[in-house]
Amino acid sequence: MHVCARVCTISHDACVRAGARAECVAADLRDADAATRLINDVVHAFTRIDALINSAATMRITPLDRVTPAEWDDILAVNVRAP
Repeated sequence: MHVCARVCTISHDACVRAGARAECVAADLRDADAATRLINDVVHAFTRIDALINSAATMRITPLDRVTPAEWDDILAVNVRAP
């Protein structure tokens, strides 16, 4: 299981055990429109957002001198520019 999926599942289960309604949702945050759709979908489903855990990040296990410009763009899009 992917690490972020495990974290989401653990957080989700803890919230539900505490009596809260919780959902895990995913979006490609490199895409600003996807982030907007995600927020709109959550607000539509829940009416409001009381808590938000954003664990968006990407990491490459690549020697620095071998990272391509496209890979740098991807890293920056998620780790720096994503909402």
